[in-house]
Amino acid sequence: MRTVRIAVVGVGNLGRRFLRLLVDKETVLAAKHGLSVRVVGLADSGGTATAPSGGEFDLDQVVRWKEAGRSVSGLPGGTEEGSSMALVRDADLDVLCEASPVCVEKGGEPAVSLIRE
Repeated sequence: MRTVRIAVVGVGNLGRRFLRLLVDKETVLAAKHGLSVRVVGLADSGGTATAPSGGEFDLDQVVRWKEAGRSVSGLPGGTEEGSSMALVRDADLDVLCEASPVCVEKGGEPAVSLIRE
């Protein structure tokens, strides 16, 4: 079994649905692909949240939290002061799932810089 550590930047409709898919397909990912997906970082317009070292987020809890209109900054490990860039730089990640709103007039920022990092 290979563990893949993921951060999701942009936990709006798209990001939240991606998290729900990870919950729904957990068994398939493990059985068919030998993958254990662990979400260790989250960011939305209200802040960021980082799972404790070696930990992960309870995705059902995160989805319910977001469906209630709350920011990830209110989750354990969350802060309103954090930035998506700091999350990407500081978290121990294998994969970045970037789903934040993009400003085409500004060259696709901030997504482009996050992906480059």
